[in-house]
This record gives sequence, C-alpha cells and structure tokens, in this order.
Amino acid sequence: MSPQVLSYLLTHHDVEGLDVLPWLRDRLPGLEGYEHDLLLSPLFTPDMDARLRCEETLGEFALEKEDVEEVLHRLAAREARFELLHDGESLDVELHPVLIARYVRLLHLDAGLPLEEAAAFRPLSPLVRLHLRDRAWHRPQSRALIPSLLGAALTTGLDFTEQVVFLTDFVRSHRPSSLADCVVFLANTAKAYEDDLEKHRSGARPFFDPELKGSHAGKWKVADETVARHERAIAMARGLLKAIG
Repeated sequence: MSPQVLSYLLTHHDVEGLDVLPWLRDRLPGLEGYEHDLLLSPLFTPDMDARLRCEETLGEFALEKEDVEEVLHRLAAREARFELLHDGESLDVELHPVLIARYVRLLHLDAGLPLEEAAAFRPLSPLVRLHLRDRAWHRPQSRALIPSLLGAALTTGLDFTEQVVFLTDFVRSHRPSSLADCVVFLANTAKAYEDDLEKHRSGARPFFDPELKGSHAGKWKVADETVARHERAIAMARGLLKAIG
C-alpha cells in the first residue's frame, strides 16, 4: 500500500500499523464507491509508463466515448480482484467498478489529437502524442498556437519532446490566447526561474530546508536536481522567446 493510502487511513479513520489490514478486511466491502475512490485512488492512477503503453497502441487514433464505456463495462464484468500488501501480509480484495473507471478515464483514451494543427511535425512520437492529448490543448486558442509554438521548438536546438512537455505545462498554467501572450508569459516564466536561482545561490532561499532531517549529501542532491530543472526551464523559455521573435 502506498504512503498516501496509509496516511488517509490514519488521518480519517485513526488506523495504523497492525490494525490496517484487519480494518480493511472488515470495512472495505461495505464502503460506498466514492469511499473506495478516496481511499484507494493512489493505487489506481496510471503512471507515465502505463499511459505510454496505451499511446503506443492507440497511435494517432482515439476511442469514441461509447467505446470507452464499452471497455469499462467489459472490465467490470470480469469481476477482477487484487491484493493489498502491508507489512508482509496480504488481503484479497474485489476491484470496485469506481476504481476501474478512474484508471481507464485517466488514460484519456478518447482524447483526440490536434492532427491538423500538428501536421507539419508528424510523425509524432508516443510521448509527444501523449502530451498533445492533454486538456491544455483542447481550447481553440491553444490549438491555434500549436503550429507557431511547435515550429519555434524545432528551431531552438533543444530536445523537441522535452519542449512539448514544457509547452504543455506552460499552456495549462498560463492559458495564452495569442503569440503576444506567449511572449509575455514566457518572459515572466524565465524571470521567475532566474530569480529563484539567484536566491538559492546567494543563500537567501536555498532549495532545501536546512532544518530537514537527512544527510548533507542528500539535501544537496535535491538542490542540485532543482537547479538543473530550473536551468533547463530557463533555457527552453529563453530559446522559445528567441525563436518566436
């Protein structure tokens, strides 16, 4: 069981340690669907590997909503079960339809690709397709920006896929409606990362809490990784700004 599940049990039901599996054995069958979702959702959230495996199968296609419902119906009919593991013990559990629905819907099997807008960049890699299916690109204004933003990404000399990931997060956070918006928001993004780096390097606000428990080397490993992410984000934001002109 994940730390999130154990934390939920402790916070909401005051259950921990050796009481976890007996509590679940007695109470889980009687919980409502939404309670299964609240309790076990961390275990039924597809990770990037699972989403990529689906993307490799889908290719440039997407399922219709009716097809997704049929998938859910067929999976529920299997009456699948799974094992919860905790402290060397296990508990056999019936897989609730709510958890099946959660997992399948988070795969976004019915999310169409902006193939017309991204035509100049095909064939698209599975990871690029996965991010272009993101809801961030569903807005008409966002879709209209795809040719310009992806075209700019191709000219920066940086990794194209990494820039698509960056742009997806950027569009989701800032919701630009025009290239002029993108220029302003990219400049602000780069400046924010640069300010954070400056504060870290000056000691004003380091990327780790000196009071945190753990080894000195471990703290600096976290800090070094954060610095690297900031530097990469700055390079992408500045590169895109230059390419957009």
